[in-house]
Amino acid sequence: MTNHKDQDKSIETNLNELDETIQILFKHAIDQLDVSYAPYSDFNVGAALLLESGDIVVGCNQENASYPLCMCAERVALYNAGSNFPNQQIKALVITCRNNHKPIEGPVSPCGACRQVIHEFGLKQDYHFPIYLSVVDSDIVYQFKSIKELLPYSFDKTFLQ
Repeated sequence: MTNHKDQDKSIETNLNELDETIQILFKHAIDQLDVSYAPYSDFNVGAALLLESGDIVVGCNQENASYPLCMCAERVALYNAGSNFPNQQIKALVITCRNNHKPIEGPVSPCGACRQVIHEFGLKQDYHFPIYLSVVDSDIVYQFKSIKELLPYSFDKTFLQ
């Protein structure tokens, strides 16, 4: 994840000003912080997706002593949705985090690998859903209309066909 405090395409808002559904998603993502497996970095990440059915799918980061084998919360949630709700459209994604050793100034954005996976899910369903980023213990939320604002020059299937 990358700190993007100076990101100019986001809409900075207060958590309490968001739609109640998005606030509920953040509660689910925050709950994931306590079950994330982060013994090496002590950096917990939680994610929650809202599906068109109203179902909520969650994920949290999963670390491994062999760092390349780690899995980010966003991908855990997305792959969970893809496996268990393959025909459901994702309507929104929220991501939150906590560093157990120091405060984080402002929301933290998805890493490059997660951005690419988020983009692919948007292409798959022909709808790039909004993304909301926060950090625990703060009411500041960065809101993006779609992954295209976080990954403007993406790689996709058009390069392969």
